[in-house]
Amino acid sequence: ISYWEVKILRGNHFKVGVTKSKVLKANGSFSDDENGWSYYSMGQKRHNNNDKGEEYGKPFRLEDTVEVLLDQYDGVLSFYLNGEPLGEAFQSEEFTNAPFYPFVSCLIQDEQFVLMTSDKED
Repeated sequence: ISYWEVKILRGNHFKVGVTKSKVLKANGSFSDDENGWSYYSMGQKRHNNNDKGEEYGKPFRLEDTVEVLLDQYDGVLSFYLNGEPLGEAFQSEEFTNAPFYPFVSCLIQDEQFVLMTSDKED
């Protein structure tokens, strides 16, 4: 089980989640293709899509904290917003058998965030 938090410092257009890829994309976001899964700041979840995603949770913005919980035993990716659980966003067998990396996309220039990790292990 992996857990981390993202605190939004400046801006309102972010995608927070995980990716299997170590390669940064020059155009687009990490969740626009099959390697990434995200919670988009407009209150949507995204995977293999850069168009309108399925509604999920609620919008997040400046000063909010998004928490990410990746359960690789059960293959579930969940998010929390300011400590409030938003429920299961994605369930996939892929989560159980590949390395994943935390990822945040800032969709507008000069947006800022801080990534906070925990040393706890389950």
